[in-house]
Amino acid sequence: FMIGGEMVAVARLLSVFAAVISTVSLFVIVTMVSYGADDDPIADFGWFGALAAALLFALSPLAVLWSRLTALESFVTAFSTICMACLCMAIQRRDWKWWFGAGLAAGLAVAAKVSGLVTVFTIGGFLAGWWLIKRDWYPFQMGFVTLMGIAAAWLPFLLLLGWQDSIGDFLMLASGPERLAPLMNWPEKIADLATWAGKRPAVVLALAGACWAVTSRDLRQWLLAVWFLLEGLFLVSASGIEFGWGGSSHYALPFIAAACVMAGIAVGQLANVFGQRSVRSRWMAATAALLVLIFTAPGFLYDIQYALFRGTYPTASQNQEKEIGRVIAASVPPEASILVFGNAAFYHW
Repeated sequence: FMIGGEMVAVARLLSVFAAVISTVSLFVIVTMVSYGADDDPIADFGWFGALAAALLFALSPLAVLWSRLTALESFVTAFSTICMACLCMAIQRRDWKWWFGAGLAAGLAVAAKVSGLVTVFTIGGFLAGWWLIKRDWYPFQMGFVTLMGIAAAWLPFLLLLGWQDSIGDFLMLASGPERLAPLMNWPEKIADLATWAGKRPAVVLALAGACWAVTSRDLRQWLLAVWFLLEGLFLVSASGIEFGWGGSSHYALPFIAAACVMAGIAVGQLANVFGQRSVRSRWMAATAALLVLIFTAPGFLYDIQYALFRGTYPTASQNQEKEIGRVIAASVPPEASILVFGNAAFYHW
């Protein structure tokens, strides 16, 4: 609100801009993992996978719907994808500046919303796994550089909080114990996630891409697989999450971005197989692509139609908001300062 003021167009354009940044970052990420350390192409059709990743996100119904509203997950997703792009470049170039940039982007993701911590956990988990497998101290060194980047993103904000003597209040509000409740109703949430994900082409392809990534020797693909896994775990750890068109479906945006990356890797590999001279390989690739299309097309087409033509966020009506105002006006002195927090007013943007 401090940035957009009362101008609805400015607020919504910021959200659209964040979604565009995410789309471009996904294209860059898959393009980078299609090349080796010496810029030698690993996948001849890597560009095809990069284009698929970008299009899958740009046409994702939830991404379309929430980019029209000012959900903070749009900004978390943008900074998280920038972070992953920087990390892929850092692994490829072994340059500390990219590690620092990744930390800076991760810090901004957390600053946008506490769910951005998934990005930080991804970095930590990947570096720990790298050290366990390679027994190399380089991950620890670059982990420290990344931590400095996170600190650089947060230092101005922490100094401001210290100057206002508000650090304690901030930590209490940021803890959000009611939002992160692991193992609460997790069987139902996993079932809901499976039902929802099974009808989305990006998620189905992402599972194939994740299988390919974990069997490869490319550290960048391992990183992206860890990101995809942790974003999925976050979805079922939240105390309440609605898949599809529910009021909390914006929590799924970073997961969709991670899924699109893995889907792009899968599409690139399918394109490579289809580009081989072997007729059998071509038929196998074409059959796999056709099965995914047949299985996911109905749900995807329904969702995209909803997002483009019928999608409205289930928000409070103006009459309800006016009633809230009347209750507040009747219960506080005329000159009193009050703070009203309400998702309904925020999402009306």
